[in-house]
Amino acid sequence: MTALTAVVGALILAGWFAAAWPTTVEAQGYLNRVRAMEDPAVGYSLETFDQMLVLSLVLISLLVTVAGFVTSALLTGHVLTAARAAGGRRTGPGGLWRATRTRLPRAVAAQFLAGLFVLGLLLIAFILTFGIHDNAFLGEDIRDFTFPPELLTVPLGVVLPVVLTGVAVFLGVRFFVAATVAALEDLPAVTALRRSWSLVRGAWFRTAGTALLVVAVTVAGYVLLQYLTDPLGALFPATLDGNQFEADLVAELVPVGLALLLTPLLTMPVVYPAVAWLTLHLTYRHDSGFPKRDSVPYL
Repeated sequence: MTALTAVVGALILAGWFAAAWPTTVEAQGYLNRVRAMEDPAVGYSLETFDQMLVLSLVLISLLVTVAGFVTSALLTGHVLTAARAAGGRRTGPGGLWRATRTRLPRAVAAQFLAGLFVLGLLLIAFILTFGIHDNAFLGEDIRDFTFPPELLTVPLGVVLPVVLTGVAVFLGVRFFVAATVAALEDLPAVTALRRSWSLVRGAWFRTAGTALLVVAVTVAGYVLLQYLTDPLGALFPATLDGNQFEADLVAELVPVGLALLLTPLLTMPVVYPAVAWLTLHLTYRHDSGFPKRDSVPYL
């Protein structure tokens, strides 16, 4: 799965660079004209920025979709393997794939539904934070207001984003095992979210600690890989068919892309087993009738 992710992600990145080529050519021409007039060099015009923004949003949407699908597949495979191992059974790759294939659609649905709640709230908080402080919603001329704009800036640009972020973190912990529960018990997405909510009740801090571990390992793996792959940017030529803008873009984004694509492979031995075993632990803890015990068998 991680090899397939690397291939698909590389194809998406290559397609994005190809689609962005006309825009970067336009940006390079604009830069050359500005330099010829001896004005301060600016790498893009407003129209070019809008085009790059649209292309970037498409790229991010595709990569997030691939990441959600692959994460669901890896979580499904790990939780099924952990459940069989806890029962004293071993599973080979062929049998694991056959088991994963039948449970994967529901795990994907639960993962995307949980992500819709969490990432949606974080996106709204992000838009409010930067939109309010940049006067994107208030207008450029504050004289249009008959009251101090701070009355809107503080509640909408500070308080509300903090509240939304807190709610997103809370929901993220509550829905943390939704995908693995959907795969383990073959549940629909909405039922899996309710099941995850019920399982985490009374074990919020344990679940939050595991989530924090997962995030820390993932971020550390990405930072390490980006540090190791950063010298690859120097291998690209100073110009790419005379397009310095595209060459700089490739040199900056290729190490980032490689680090993102290789992070699952590096962090998989820690991240996915931790979530799988947490799911089995919470399931037994909830269904055994002893929800307050700290140390219980997994099955």
